Amino acid sequence: MHPRDFEARPDFAVGSPVAAGELSIRWFGTAAYRFEYSGVVLWIDPWFSRQGLLALRFGVLEPVKKEIDQYMDRADAIAIGHSHYDHAADLPYIAPKTGAAVYGSGSTANILRAYGTDESQIRVVTGGDTVEEGPFKITFVPSAHGSLMGRIPGDFDIGPDIQPPLKAMEFGHGKVFGLLVEVEGYRIYHKGSAAIVEESERGVRADLLLLGISLRADTKRFVYRMVEMTDPQILMPMHYDFFFRPLRKGLRLVPRTRFGQVVDEARGAKPEIQIVTLPLLGEYRVRF
Repeated sequence: MHPRDFEARPDFAVGSPVAAGELSIRWFGTAAYRFEYSGVVLWIDPWFSRQGLLALRFGVLEPVKKEIDQYMDRADAIAIGHSHYDHAADLPYIAPKTGAAVYGSGSTANILRAYGTDESQIRVVTGGDTVEEGPFKITFVPSAHGSLMGRIPGDFDIGPDIQPPLKAMEFGHGKVFGLLVEVEGYRIYHKGSAAIVEESERGVRADLLLLGISLRADTKRFVYRMVEMTDPQILMPMHYDFFFRPLRKGLRLVPRTRFGQVVDEARGAKPEIQIVTLPLLGEYRVRF
């Protein structure tokens, strides 16, 4: 099986104006999503630079402005699940570009401060906090980051003494959150990393589960357990794209995605679940 086998078939033009009573959800690769409802725009983990493997290994990561400007239009608020580079490295350019409030951990705040972001835009949150931005209510659920062969990449907090520009390895994940977004009673759980904290996540219920599926091998039956716990009507997998190439080059899967396994586990937990995928830059709309 391949994600394209479950791709949404919209009855609207992607990127067209969002009508009253419509919630727009657009995917920009990795864990990056744009939500729009009632004229308010919320982004989660916006990252567009997608530097190549050589740059990531040997160079420093400066936001690629031409890539960001191509896709990032506006933002009223930004929420960050954790502060790895593929979630937070573009914030030093995005924050002043949009003027949006940025909600995240102390590590996320330290990235922004190191690059001179205005303090009025920085909102430090901790696990269990709930904030409201227009019609959106966002709860920061304590979570954890997935591991690869027993090792969690970037398993550290980013301190206040960092000196930009930073290399990829200097972006520690800091505190990790699942993000529960509620609008008009509709509940979306954005789970950008493949590990589970039972005591905080078992109480979460979602209509739509946005589930990061890379680095899940070390978390036994990860997809099954997340579906069983959150009981969603719709599962929308994400963070399976090969993010070392620009968005404009289209979808390529990360190695060992094993999408068929995702489908089997999801249906094993809830046989009637609807599995939906989006192409890169694709859009899904919920109508109330």
